[in-house]
Amino acid sequence: MSDDEAAAVAVQAGGPAGPADADPREAPPAAAAAAQDLQDIAERLMSSGHERAEGDVCSICYLYVGLPVHNHSKLNACCLKRLCNGCILAARQRGMLNRCPFCRTHLPHDDASMLAMIHKRV
Repeated sequence: MSDDEAAAVAVQAGGPAGPADADPREAPPAAAAAAQDLQDIAERLMSSGHERAEGDVCSICYLYVGLPVHNHSKLNACCLKRLCNGCILAARQRGMLNRCPFCRTHLPHDDASMLAMIHKRV
């Protein structure tokens, strides 16, 4: 039996004659089930209610700091509060150049004074 005759018999039987006759838009049942499982897992993860850490909030405006936190905020040594770059910029525009926007103490200029401030808070 030649390939053409086998294809004709398969078409008459109701099955596809080969991979060329299969509908490319139709996914196999195993792939469709795997895609549905993956979608269910993603939905559960997104709706599970995870909360961000309390330290991810700016102490002045109480808005969440963008991720990664260390790129979008600064931890001041004087009061150990995390401030977003927006609040730091607003304080500088108001003339508070050498002071902490939260506690208004002078910012340390060298490592020894910064370490002394940290030891005082810890």
